Amino acid sequence: MRSESYYSMIRLRKINYFSKLINMTTKQFPKTNHPALVKLPFFPRLAFMLLLAIVSCSTIDEGAIPITTTSSDAREFFLEGRELAERLRRVEAHELFTKAIAEDSNFALAHLGMANTHPSARGFFESFAKAKALIDSVSEGERLLILAGEAGINGNQVIQEELLLKLIELYPTDARAQNGLGLLYFGQQRFDLAIERFKQSIALSPELSSPYNQLGYCYRFTGDLDKAAETFQKYTDLIPDDPNPHDSYAELLLKQGEYELSIESYSRALSLDPGFIASYIGIASNLCYLGKHDEARNELQQLYAVAHNDGQRRGALYGIAATYLNEMNLDSAKNVIRRAQKIAEKVNDIRSVAADFNTLALFELEQDNLDAARLFFDSAATSVRTADLDDLTQTNSERTHLYNITAWSIRSGKLREADSLSAEFTKQMATRSNIGLTALAHQLAGMVALAENNFDEALTEFAQANPRSTYNHYRIALALRGRRENQKAAEELRWVVDFNSVLAINYSLVRGRAMTLLDSLTNQ
Repeated sequence: MRSESYYSMIRLRKINYFSKLINMTTKQFPKTNHPALVKLPFFPRLAFMLLLAIVSCSTIDEGAIPITTTSSDAREFFLEGRELAERLRRVEAHELFTKAIAEDSNFALAHLGMANTHPSARGFFESFAKAKALIDSVSEGERLLILAGEAGINGNQVIQEELLLKLIELYPTDARAQNGLGLLYFGQQRFDLAIERFKQSIALSPELSSPYNQLGYCYRFTGDLDKAAETFQKYTDLIPDDPNPHDSYAELLLKQGEYELSIESYSRALSLDPGFIASYIGIASNLCYLGKHDEARNELQQLYAVAHNDGQRRGALYGIAATYLNEMNLDSAKNVIRRAQKIAEKVNDIRSVAADFNTLALFELEQDNLDAARLFFDSAATSVRTADLDDLTQTNSERTHLYNITAWSIRSGKLREADSLSAEFTKQMATRSNIGLTALAHQLAGMVALAENNFDEALTEFAQANPRSTYNHYRIALALRGRRENQKAAEELRWVVDFNSVLAINYSLVRGRAMTLLDSLTNQ
């Protein structure tokens, strides 16, 4: 769905190479919001994060998931590429996956690697289609990986979990299999289960760096910041010359409001790799919260200058737009998104073009330009309907449009229409075995109830929505204020203000709203 978290999704992120994408599978369940690797709009990519996270490192290792290829050179290119990808060196990884496929065009896992490191949505789909076409020529372990990936793309997390559990049953000593299931639980915010799997992965392969990173984020999200810092330190000790551990620790410092120290840690990451684009976004985020918006934009312009591809350039522009939103300058933000859209149009990336239309619609909605907002929402849907795209993309686009026009109806005061659309959305989501989509339906129902001043019902619905959505906490504050529980409302608003996400469209919008309302309640 193109929910509000969708708008914050087009940002560059790096929790680790694979889990960046969990946000899309759960639609509304963000982990850390980081603009450093461009998210592909319109579809869940957790499947492929899991695939590369899981594939074992040797065809001859006892208990390892096989890697099917006819070429030893292709296999070596793949393993090198996967290691780089796990450390967020996506451009270099993509080049190695390309070399692997040149040696063996029927190398399914290399095509999956290509999908996951491709800078465009179009390239992602094309590479996955090639991997899927090879499903009958690979081992049972690889077949399960591809099917789990397909289930993730379809948003069927129940089937995805079943397939990953079966994979672990077949390969109980494969550390990446444990890590992959942990990533699914992480995306569902089932952090206790995720922690268990990441710990098992580390026990099986202490030299595998990725689980340390994810485990640190689990501790962070469960509020155990000391354990998070300790785990990130272990991550750093394991690969001290890699930028990502310093970047992860810097994000923890950002969360804690230690902006200057966070900048130092991000700078350390860049000293190790001047092309590590995640850290440019992190520095810009800290500068924004310090009120240094021009300096933040300068940092993002540097990112734009060193970007390796159009996807990264679009990510830099989305970050710049977020800096303007932090100043509540929506007109400038619109202009930047239009620049990003031109990049997508140049390569006929329809999914990204539609994503940009939806983002522009969000800005118009914020300014109560209702006709313009509806036009952009409709343009997004039409651009996909009239394109030669796969059925899944078409289905996701229609569901996204249903969500968006429901939100538009609420903002337009057409509450009877909104209630009917929300009921239809809930009905459709009931057919999906996906925690995030179910939560999204509750969110939409809560938005309708809030607009109807039915504060009790709104709070009931929001309690079943995404607990880490800053916009939902803001809405809870509105409902509590409606019940004249101003102190509790202020607590919710403070949570939003102190959330300290890395730059993201949605959070940048709601943070300004929350600060204004918090000041109003405090001064009453």
